[in-house]
Amino acid sequence: MRAIRRYEWKLHRPVGLRPAALGGPPLEPPVVTSVYYDVAGGALAAAGLTLLCRTGQGRTVWQLTLPTDDGPHLELEEEGIPGEPPRALRALLQAHLRHGPLEPVAELRSTRRVGSDGVEAKDSSTRSPFEELRTRLLHQLHEIERHDPGTRLGRDPESLHDMRVAVRRLRALLRAGRKLVATDTSALDARLKQLGRVLGEVRDLDVLLARLEGEASELDGGDAQHARSLLGALRTERSCSRARLLAALHSAEYLSLLDDTARTIDELEPSDAGAVLDDLADAAFARLRKAVHALPDDPADDELHAIRKKGKRARYAAELADWKKPVRRAKEFQDVLGEHQDAVVAAERLRQLAVEAPPQRALAAGRLIEREEEHRMEARSAWPEAWKKLRETI
Repeated sequence: MRAIRRYEWKLHRPVGLRPAALGGPPLEPPVVTSVYYDVAGGALAAAGLTLLCRTGQGRTVWQLTLPTDDGPHLELEEEGIPGEPPRALRALLQAHLRHGPLEPVAELRSTRRVGSDGVEAKDSSTRSPFEELRTRLLHQLHEIERHDPGTRLGRDPESLHDMRVAVRRLRALLRAGRKLVATDTSALDARLKQLGRVLGEVRDLDVLLARLEGEASELDGGDAQHARSLLGALRTERSCSRARLLAALHSAEYLSLLDDTARTIDELEPSDAGAVLDDLADAAFARLRKAVHALPDDPADDELHAIRKKGKRARYAAELADWKKPVRRAKEFQDVLGEHQDAVVAAERLRQLAVEAPPQRALAAGRLIEREEEHRMEARSAWPEAWKKLRETI
């Protein structure tokens, strides 16, 4: 399988520029046939994925395009035969194939390949709070499915990150919108929590390894090499966690969870509470304010971590209510406390690794721990100001 990062540049001809005439007889333009595939209900298109079979000039190439939040798209290509998607590409689409087999949905025949930008339709009509919640929930389910193939492929760690965020947002929206819904979603939330845990095991190790490898590279002398050797145990742990993640994604339970989530969202019943989205955001920030005010003068690390989680939930509620400035300030607040928690976790893991390490590696671990302690204290000093800025917006 060949992976390509597709960049696009649009060039404009300066006024008055005339290209020089080229000699030789004109060439017959090649005819290329592109057959696009999807499953019943258009699950691939809904997730922002494109699967096509392109035939022309004596070749047949299957192409799967994976979406990214920014930067170039990732295009996976594999030669094959018309009508039979390659096994490697089908394996990445397991979450979508539960809707049915791949089948052609469109065919284009042209003398050149023309790219098109998909534009998401915006619904300008006024929605009730309940319908807005349902729309947001469905969007997060689509985000999970959208990043599922990239997570299985494992080339870009951001696919895993985005899939995990979508699971978190879906759960947070279920909690934030509880007053709007009469349906009991507690069982679904518990299953989504388990999926988030499996995703989080790999993602947390990705973040930890990237952080510590960067710190290790800045050490002088032989400590840099000893520090990198020390991290070998984390790399092994990450490989094992990814194997468990792939097993989970290939399980019938996971596919059933996607189906049940879609069905639950579709069958949600509105409550008669009459709550509005602003009320939900107000309540989330009220819980955050109460928790912050209850903190001691020198809060423990786990107390700050709990505050960060409440801040994240308040941010998701603010996004549901479309509170732009509080969302931005909540993100900054969350980032400061996130840096604090990352430093706490990194220092603790380093202490665990140093216990059975040879003296030179243990010494390198000690130097890294010192750096993490500096980061932790910097974040402790910065979070009250971040909270002040957030509090001024709510």
